[in-house]
Amino acid sequence: MLRFKRCIICYLGIIGSLVLLMNSAQAATTTLLDPATLAIGTKVGENLQVFGVCPASNKNCLPEEKVKYVSAIAGRVGKIEFDVNITDDFELDVNAYFDYSGDRETITLFKKEDDNSGALFIRYIGWNIDFNDDYRSNNANTVGWNDKSINNIELLGKSGVAYLNINGVPFKDSSGNEGNTFKLDTSKPFIKLVITNIQPSDQLYEITLKGGNSTTPTTPTTPTVPTTPVTTTSSSSSDSCAAEYKPATGSFSVPCVLVPIVSAFSGAQVAVYSVQMQQHSGNFTFDLDLGSVKQRMMLTPIKQYNVGNQACTDIRVDTFDDSGLIITSSENKTTCK
Repeated sequence: MLRFKRCIICYLGIIGSLVLLMNSAQAATTTLLDPATLAIGTKVGENLQVFGVCPASNKNCLPEEKVKYVSAIAGRVGKIEFDVNITDDFELDVNAYFDYSGDRETITLFKKEDDNSGALFIRYIGWNIDFNDDYRSNNANTVGWNDKSINNIELLGKSGVAYLNINGVPFKDSSGNEGNTFKLDTSKPFIKLVITNIQPSDQLYEITLKGGNSTTPTTPTTPTVPTTPVTTTSSSSSDSCAAEYKPATGSFSVPCVLVPIVSAFSGAQVAVYSVQMQQHSGNFTFDLDLGSVKQRMMLTPIKQYNVGNQACTDIRVDTFDDSGLIITSSENKTTCK
């Protein structure tokens, strides 16, 4: 959510008008991330992609009606970076839902890349918000945080001082110092905005930056190659689970038979098999061809969490070859209901 602040200035003829125009120019807003403009499945940052979910009021929505957000792919932890060039008089807005699980999602402005000297950070650890100091924190709900919905995290730089607002509520540490602030080192600019520890249950909706000394729109970093590659496969007509009966030959194909499996190693899984049956001549009974039974997929739940009033599950889908013995590809999917 963008907040446009109005300032009251004394009208001093032409000079006053010029000051107003200069202030307006400095308040230009740069949108660093807006998932609504990206296609679902678009890869951004590191281990992140664009997801979409139907709003609670319309669970059978059309694809174009889905609410889009950026999150980590199943089983991974994400990171996103943006090149910036800001020193003072700026407003950074991050609109996001961070899962209440203590994963230490952190928003950092760096003076030097990956160098904490002079850095400015905000960290969410599930029950607390830290503002630039591990010991300067407060209960998240006390400082305006809502752990069940999207939050607006607003970091402000004004006249050499940094401020933090959560959903419009000024940050105060546990000692009750409202508007707890930090002095900015304005001798060198912040050059990098980094958000780390993004989980599959987190959701980034919009990131904007207003003001500062000229900002540089980011180009998302190229995803790093995971230790265990995850290959995404596109669906096709061959993936249909519709059973097919052919009266001319009496054959009955059932491509998707779901078999629950519980193992000590993987927990609860669902194996998907395809089977062929043959009709008896003269009646509507069938024999199962045991030689035709082949595994097509294995569905493994990875993580379960709530998004608003919806229950979501991240699932790994392993697809087997025609022999039913070798996994040829894997795909991570999220289902919500």
